[in-house]
Amino acid sequence: MKRLLGFPCALCFLVVYLACLAPRPAMANGLPVRMEAVTTGMVVAADDVPVAILKEELTVDLGLPPRGGMLWDAEARVRAVYRLENRSRERQELEVAFLGWGLGSRRADWQVRLAGKTLAVREHSSPSAAGLTPPWPGLDPFTGERYQPRHSTVGTPQAVFFPLVLEAGERADLEVRYVGRCGYDTERYVNPVFHFSYLLSPARHWADFGYLEVRVRVPQGVRVASNLPLSYWQGDYVGTFGDLPGEELTVAYISTDGMWFGRYTNRVTVWPAMLVALLTAAGLLRFLAGRPPGRRKIATQLCVLGATAWFLHVNLGKHLLDYPFSMVQPLLRVVVWLAALVYGVRLWRGRPVTGTPAGPDRRISA
Repeated sequence: MKRLLGFPCALCFLVVYLACLAPRPAMANGLPVRMEAVTTGMVVAADDVPVAILKEELTVDLGLPPRGGMLWDAEARVRAVYRLENRSRERQELEVAFLGWGLGSRRADWQVRLAGKTLAVREHSSPSAAGLTPPWPGLDPFTGERYQPRHSTVGTPQAVFFPLVLEAGERADLEVRYVGRCGYDTERYVNPVFHFSYLLSPARHWADFGYLEVRVRVPQGVRVASNLPLSYWQGDYVGTFGDLPGEELTVAYISTDGMWFGRYTNRVTVWPAMLVALLTAAGLLRFLAGRPPGRRKIATQLCVLGATAWFLHVNLGKHLLDYPFSMVQPLLRVVVWLAALVYGVRLWRGRPVTGTPAGPDRRISA
């Protein structure tokens, strides 16, 4: 019996030890493990260009990394449609720059069309735009609170250039599509918080700006917060603005999968929850060990063992430790299942076999 109960006790000790390694909120200078990048962009032009934006329709499809993928695989598929108007009596030949951070690094990620005709896109370069600052801090997807993630780096600004030709008095739709990368923060919650930002302020370089329509789409089971007022309508987050907003668009989102305690599901609460689960399982198994043998007892013991292993497995797959301690978590998940397997096999071998007498072997002498 003592040998059987040794596995849960050993796991309890290991969880307590790793919990001591987990960083507290007051601690700082942890090793950076994130490559934070904010996906942004907006069409800009010189101040003396007589071309106005009558309307802008912005659609953003935000995604989560594929299962088993890297955090920086979280993509933002952006589609911006601008209704342009040349208010001069002359033909305008412009060079337009799309500015931002974390823009798609491949030419295949970009598609620019004017009145249905594809425009040539030039390679990325670092723009020399004065006053272009990254739209930090981030947003808490549960509370909407603004905060500055630790070790957040957005890199240098990027720009994509393409030519634009409008005849005198012409109105045309400019469509820009690209696939960018979202920034992420792994310290606020056990699930990563992804950030997407879109530069709106460069629109002031145009002759005029009409109104803006924003539509943000996210996967199911995701919590969303935005710095601009967006309403939930038919599965999307939408907003209409009669003028150019005074700040850039920033959207934060997080998967609610495994967020057992909602906004309180963080490293401070998950480690004690795993410890409580281990202690509860050990207590139940010890209680069941003293019960009369039977199939129901074995089935109950195996259910308790499997449920506890699954709970630990799910939580150990989240961001509970900083690098390099986070490298222990995959190994610990394997240890959990191996311990559950060994303990389960011992329980199964110790079950009573049907037809076998329960007492000692008694022989009748002639």
